[in-house]
Amino acid sequence: MAFWDKFHKFIMILIVIFTLSATGVFGLELNPDTFNIDVIEDIRQNYSLTVYYQQNVTPHNFTIYNVTFEPVEHFKFGVINNLSLNETKTLDFSVKTNETLEQDYLTRLKFFYLTNETKIPANRTITITGTGFLPIELDAFLNDTLLFYNNDTINHTITDIDNLEEFDVDVNMTHTFLIDELKNYSFVDEETLIGFEVEVKDNKYLQPTVNPSYYIPYTFSVESRHLPTNLEIVLTPPFSPINYNDKSSGVLILRPNETIYNLKMESDSWTTFSENNFDLVSEKIVVFTVNPQDITRTNQTGMDYEKVIKFTADNLDDMEKTFTIHINSRNFSQPDDDKPQIFVRLMTPEEQAEYCEDRDWDDPFCHVEEKNQTVIQYRDKIYTKNYTEAELDDLTDADEDEQDAIATLKTKVENMEKLIKDTLGLFGGQLGNLTDKVNQNLDKQDETHWFVTSVRRDWNLGGIGLGLLVIILVAFFVKNKRNTAEQESALEESSRI
Repeated sequence: MAFWDKFHKFIMILIVIFTLSATGVFGLELNPDTFNIDVIEDIRQNYSLTVYYQQNVTPHNFTIYNVTFEPVEHFKFGVINNLSLNETKTLDFSVKTNETLEQDYLTRLKFFYLTNETKIPANRTITITGTGFLPIELDAFLNDTLLFYNNDTINHTITDIDNLEEFDVDVNMTHTFLIDELKNYSFVDEETLIGFEVEVKDNKYLQPTVNPSYYIPYTFSVESRHLPTNLEIVLTPPFSPINYNDKSSGVLILRPNETIYNLKMESDSWTTFSENNFDLVSEKIVVFTVNPQDITRTNQTGMDYEKVIKFTADNLDDMEKTFTIHINSRNFSQPDDDKPQIFVRLMTPEEQAEYCEDRDWDDPFCHVEEKNQTVIQYRDKIYTKNYTEAELDDLTDADEDEQDAIATLKTKVENMEKLIKDTLGLFGGQLGNLTDKVNQNLDKQDETHWFVTSVRRDWNLGGIGLGLLVIILVAFFVKNKRNTAEQESALEESSRI
């Protein structure tokens, strides 16, 4: 047993020596020597470490290339393109897990290097013909052999121009010529006087070499934990109802308990968002606009539409918020009218403070803890009167009645004016002035006394009896004008609404 114990220890020592020699050949130092990683499940996080290529530790002095780690689950490794002696560079990597775990991952730092290699000598055949050489030029390497083969019907004499040496090549025979110098060669055929060039390249070259025994072992210790994230969503829906061709806006207040990564909101083609696809670090207000689409028939109006906003993120369970918007009735057999649109705007800080104070800070838009801050980011609420189609029809009918009343009153004025002219023709000049004043004062509801006084002042030819008649007529006109003014005021008010 003692022998086998000693033998086992001897083997273990050999293994340790081999490992140390293998890992120390290239003198690569990684900092840190092991990497402890704490990540959140489903969130990719970026890291880096340094690689130092030490001098005087390795018998080699060449640059290493494509320095990276062997693949490991959950990891994405960057690459150091090249690393020379006495040089330190950073290697980036990222980690993303899809489960909760605590585990060590073993890998190796790998790379390749360039070694000098020699090409194996090759034979290069040149065919001699009656019209020259085939090929007409040739690339070869040092220590290659040229084979001149005579494929003509007569013998040929070939001259090496550089050395002025000749050699004969009989019919169907081959002459060998060794390329023993790193230079270009030129030959000429004495029979055809056609030349031939050979470009000679060095037979030494650099070969990418991989030696896994030089790879550096490395350990990543990963702890992945699940971080429950919560998102509070306060949804103020668009103002409803709206017309089929209008837009309306709503507000989303998003309140995370932790940073939510790559938050995305999705809905149908009716809904667009002022901002989307972002990391939600703290409370944020997002305005969304609803613009009804593809409503072209009467039976698509006068009804509620339920819309869903979906929320997805890297570290958040999928969520949904639903709102309902009512589309006013619309008879598509009738021409369309321009309807006012409803919009949402941000309050000024003063308006925000006043808004929250009026409600004792009891509102989703208000935070008691922020009541003393200078700027409070909340969203304005704008309430606008909305009308159904029936109500709008009633307003239109009222408008037509007012116009008829005005036309009737004008007809009465014209008839009365004609009666006065016919009855009091002798007072034509003065009556013209009187009539002008009557027409001017139809727009002045509260100036009846002034008008009567003016009439009395100018009535210097009519006498008391005619003056009383005019006063009675004026009173009649003023009364009708007051009714007209009230009707016009009501019409104007309904138009503004």
